[in-house]
Amino acid sequence: MMKKYQEDLTQKLKKLPLSNLDTTLSHILEWSKPVLTLEEFQNFKNVVEKFSINEGPKLQNELQNFMNQSEGSWLSKFWLEGYLSGRGPVQSETNFALVINPYYHEKIEKVEVKMGMIIYQLTKIYKSFVEGTFPLEQTKSGQYIDMSFYANFFKSIRLPDEDMDHFYRGEAGTVNNFILIVKNGHYFKLYVTDETGSLISLKQLVANIQTILAIKLEEMQKDLPIHYLSAIDRKESSALYTELMKKSKNRENFETLADSLFVVSFNEFSDEGKADRIKNMLLHPENQFFSKTMQLLVTKNGSVGFNFEHSAIDGVPTLTILDEVIQAISQDSEGKLEVEVEAEKATNLFSKLEWEIPEELIGKMNLASRTAALEVEKFSMTHHVFNQFGKEAIKKAGVSPDAFFHIALVMAQYEVTQNFKSIYEPVAMRAYYQGRTESARPMSVEKRSFVEAFFAENRTPNTRELEELFKVAALAHGERIALCQSGKGVERHLFGLKKMAEMKTDKGINSDYFFLSEGMKAIQSDFISTTGIPYDILESFSFAPVNQEGFGLYYGLLADRIVLDISSRQENERQSKELLKALCNNLVRLSELTEAKGK
Repeated sequence: MMKKYQEDLTQKLKKLPLSNLDTTLSHILEWSKPVLTLEEFQNFKNVVEKFSINEGPKLQNELQNFMNQSEGSWLSKFWLEGYLSGRGPVQSETNFALVINPYYHEKIEKVEVKMGMIIYQLTKIYKSFVEGTFPLEQTKSGQYIDMSFYANFFKSIRLPDEDMDHFYRGEAGTVNNFILIVKNGHYFKLYVTDETGSLISLKQLVANIQTILAIKLEEMQKDLPIHYLSAIDRKESSALYTELMKKSKNRENFETLADSLFVVSFNEFSDEGKADRIKNMLLHPENQFFSKTMQLLVTKNGSVGFNFEHSAIDGVPTLTILDEVIQAISQDSEGKLEVEVEAEKATNLFSKLEWEIPEELIGKMNLASRTAALEVEKFSMTHHVFNQFGKEAIKKAGVSPDAFFHIALVMAQYEVTQNFKSIYEPVAMRAYYQGRTESARPMSVEKRSFVEAFFAENRTPNTRELEELFKVAALAHGERIALCQSGKGVERHLFGLKKMAEMKTDKGINSDYFFLSEGMKAIQSDFISTTGIPYDILESFSFAPVNQEGFGLYYGLLADRIVLDISSRQENERQSKELLKALCNNLVRLSELTEAKGK
């Protein structure tokens, strides 16, 4: 099962390489320059030189040996553990949420039909993975790309533990698969494939969902919502989970939750405005089990979204799956489908999970619900669509859209903060087996030079000089992305060296002076954490800021527009809106400089 997308694909993909230590240290010095003062840079340079002579070569040798002994990517295990080691609430620490553009589903009026169609398509995709009929993905040039992580989307969950969580993935198979539906704090197990491995028909799915939604709450046993334990600090979550697992009924239910293909959440939270919808789909604890890898969400107003736990999956494969699902239901929603059947004539494919909550845990569960609600109020989300032009106009001006955007972002950051701080930009590494992402760190000396010249006081307008500085900055951006894509990135290499240092503490290797230096902190501060995965099916893409003082920013560079979502801590809401406004202004300024004209 899944062999085609894992072991077989290794023959078609390169193994993630290990960069040369001196090259990496040279790059990290170069990357640190724009975010450090001259004095800070000199101090960091001394630290790097010491590391390059003493601990660095020893750790490089250890990492090389580790790589030689690894069947897959040397980074994969470390990267997963990096996520699972986080102790904060996952909805604001690792998860990301997507809201689907209403255009693709608004013609489907009945919510049970809408959900049935999406459930059916997701199950169909899972079945195709298991049976090996899902096509291998290739780039435009014919290069195969990694698909090993697709298995992690289904039948999977992040299980809480005191010190480090565990990632669980159930055995792949086509027979008797089920999903879990959560409504008003109650859980329903619904089969989506039968005992022969065939898909349950869409009509049967819709009829069963219709029946579940029609059940009156007063006729149900009063349950204390279990999902709140997934919305709190992981150590506290582990304590509650451990206590609940002592009851055999709860243990069976948690196993059902883990082995469900995914969770479907019917929510009553507010979605009157886009910002409201975005924030609640990411953070609102109502009927959401945040540590389940994939959740399909629908609101009382028919808005559709997804919440993903990030530990074992990434954004690009996520959108590959969802684009296929949403495009399929959009094509089927042109008024041609008549899928409703009378509920009493449908086969009953669902059962309700009953929980056993010990009296002594009720107070703790209530506290968990209040704590989870408070987490929502800690963050601010702002959504904006920049309509003046999109990536096509930028391309016509002969500029990389990604470079264009990130130069505008550095300009905006400088305008708002009067400073240059580190920015995080992930680069997909799917050309390598078990490849995930590298960080390009788009803040560069070249961008800083352009921005300082652009905003220089008493500057005599010199368009030609600015154009040249802009071209140099854009070229440097592209070169850094290419460096990462070639497997010679900096941050993941340094992360691997740091893991070696942690594993070799008994050998007297103390490298904290390097990894915890002020220079490294400045580079890895993630003041603005960005992601840019452009898909028309998305109304929004949200995630909480990594940096307490900073921002999380999604940018969708579409043909004729740019979709922007920015998040911050509540106390930084004003600055986040200033940053968004400055970003849009600077996109316009750059269009005037480069003649990237829109509509």
